[in-house]
Amino acid sequence: MFRPPGLRDDRPVAILAQQHDDARVQVLGLLDRRVADALNLGAQARHAGWNVDGAGAGAVAVRLAALAARLGLHAELLAERSIALGGAPCATPERVFARSCVAPLPDESARQLAEAMVAGRLARYADGLQDDGGVAQSLGDELTARLCLELADTVRASNER
Repeated sequence: MFRPPGLRDDRPVAILAQQHDDARVQVLGLLDRRVADALNLGAQARHAGWNVDGAGAGAVAVRLAALAARLGLHAELLAERSIALGGAPCATPERVFARSCVAPLPDESARQLAEAMVAGRLARYADGLQDDGGVAQSLGDELTARLCLELADTVRASNER
């Protein structure tokens, strides 16, 4: 019988959720916040890319558009994990902005300042993923922990370039 990848890996989480429903709810809550953060930060990167001025603005816009696309993939991966755990992630703009921990991005057209503001928010997003990876691990959800920690590592690696 064919089993999708990861199905067996979710059994311990499902058992844990049945025994301690509060742990499952905590994991779903952290996944929901990180989906919101990824979508919010992606929208901010896109906004910053559209509004930069001056010499080199085209290259900055391309980098920020690529970042927005990567953050969209993060949101997809986090949402898929939530769904696998029985969650129902919501990506409506109202809920994203209400649940996201990412500060609003002020309008700024200077390319260095816009990139610096996005980079600072990206670092805080990576820290949140790292923290949530630890929480998920302490709750016995190794798959969510691994996902969060790997996403944090990719964010940090891309932010160092």
